Amino acid sequence: MNSKEIEEIISTMKGYFDEDFIVDFVMLSELFNETRYQILIRKAMDLESRILISGAKNNKTFYEIVKWAEEKNLAKSSTLSDRKQYLISVGLISEKPVRNGKRGRPRTLLHLTDENKKRFEEFYGKPFSSP
Repeated sequence: MNSKEIEEIISTMKGYFDEDFIVDFVMLSELFNETRYQILIRKAMDLESRILISGAKNNKTFYEIVKWAEEKNLAKSSTLSDRKQYLISVGLISEKPVRNGKRGRPRTLLHLTDENKKRFEEFYGKPFSSP
């Protein structure tokens, strides 16, 4: 993903996500644009993964991410759901249900535990932290 593509995606985030989320997305994108990670971009650290990990670091609901991604034609709900399950299965993110009022289905809150952060560093050799 080149810097122009990243800038275009960032421009769609404004109004949906806060600055911390955007900064984390940029940091992940810069980290995985290094040559040694090119194979991971296609296999495990694609756009959807970067978005979901940024969301988990900033305690966003899966619904918020899906709504934005579908409105901006960046990803489909099913693709994000599959990628979320993969990231959970390898221990990079966690989820928990949260109630939004008394009615309706609970939403899924994405978050990072200390174990997730440790796993990220084990996988990629770098901590995932904001400046």
